[in-house]
Order: sequence, then C-alpha cells, then structure tokens
Amino acid sequence: MNDSSRFIPESGDQESVEKADFSMQHCPVIQQANNVVRSSKETRRALHQLRQSLMNCETCPAFGKCELREQFSIQVDQAITQINEEWGW
Repeated sequence: MNDSSRFIPESGDQESVEKADFSMQHCPVIQQANNVVRSSKETRRALHQLRQSLMNCETCPAFGKCELREQFSIQVDQAITQINEEWGW
C-alpha cells in the first residue's frame, strides 16, 4: 500500500505516529492485501498475453468447434464465480 493509505493518529504527536507506522508495517492484513494486489497484477498481465494469443484463433480452421477455447471459457467463469463467492463476506 502507499503512503496515502497510512493511518495517522488524531493526536499527531511523533510517538503516536511512529507506533501507528510500526503497527501498519507489521499488520498481517496489509501484508495479505499487498500479496493479493501483486498477484492480481500478474494475473491481469497473463490474461492480457493470453487474449493477444487468442486473437490468432479467429484464423484457425477449427475456430467454430474448438473444445480448448470452450473449456477454458468455462474454467474462467468458474474461477470468477468462486472468487465472488469467497469475497462475499
């Protein structure tokens, strides 16, 4: 997370700021959130590269009956559903 997301105590005294900064640096939620953000960036990059590759499918003679594309589409839909269910507090 960046500096703009840091919690600054209302008191504003240096000791409170240092304590808050220390606790934020060691917060397991922040660490996990950073892991998710980093992972999602890698996933978006990989999906972009895959999308670029899939553009070649349109010239493939088997385009209309491609089981690989159909199966992959089903897997993506299932993954999105699982993420939505997991996130649905």
